Amino acid sequence: MDFSPPESLKYEARNGVCYITINRPESMNALNLELQRTLPLAIGEFESDKSLYVAVITGAGGKAFSAGADLREMTKYFDVILQTEDAQEGAAAFAEKRAPVWKSR
Repeated sequence: MDFSPPESLKYEARNGVCYITINRPESMNALNLELQRTLPLAIGEFESDKSLYVAVITGAGGKAFSAGADLREMTKYFDVILQTEDAQEGAAAFAEKRAPVWKSR
């Protein structure tokens, strides 16, 4: 294995199967910045290992595969993100062009 996964990501290969486990059960396996950076590396490791045939991606803890992005962590960086030009342009475009998701009859 060329990379060392953090504690929040378990990587195991056995009998031709790669098991990638998101290991943050306390947050329902929400994807923090560390996982967003290392999960693609784990998938790349699987792809480069010719002895592996299938990858199983799962979440630890039994409550959820993954809650999605770690919103608690994102709020720490939200002010910084909003300062970027891309974020400001995206928010302006959304405000101008958004449409209702549903209409009443």
